[in-house]
Amino acid sequence: MTECDLNPTDHAILNRLHKGRASPAYIARKEDYSAPNVTTRLSRLVEHGYVARVSRGLYELVEDPRDARTTDVAPWRHEKTLRYLYTEKGYSQKEIADLLGCYKPTIVEWMQIHNIETRTNLKFSPDELEKARAALPERGT
Repeated sequence: MTECDLNPTDHAILNRLHKGRASPAYIARKEDYSAPNVTTRLSRLVEHGYVARVSRGLYELVEDPRDARTTDVAPWRHEKTLRYLYTEKGYSQKEIADLLGCYKPTIVEWMQIHNIETRTNLKFSPDELEKARAALPERGT
């Protein structure tokens, strides 16, 4: 989805979300569009990674597609989208996959491609590892 793919409803949604989180009904009422139209367009913006569904019926802007730096890629391939959802919003990889309409292994793969460190990649010093090993019971006991 590029600037030329946006219709007037999309522009109204993006302008409204620049002001903060909003529901489809609120956007429809404030921008004088039908709720089904706003819901449909929000779904498209979510598919492209520009808007995130933060909870049932509540959306927020991730990145404005009118920004010249934005490229037309599947949302799970977009580094800024993944970093935002995982690092800033604290979503799990599974939650991101559900939100963006793909599978968790796809999210894992693209996070690796973009070198996004996961919360499970814990780093221990050699001393910490040795202490942890010493605390484990002997095998066979």
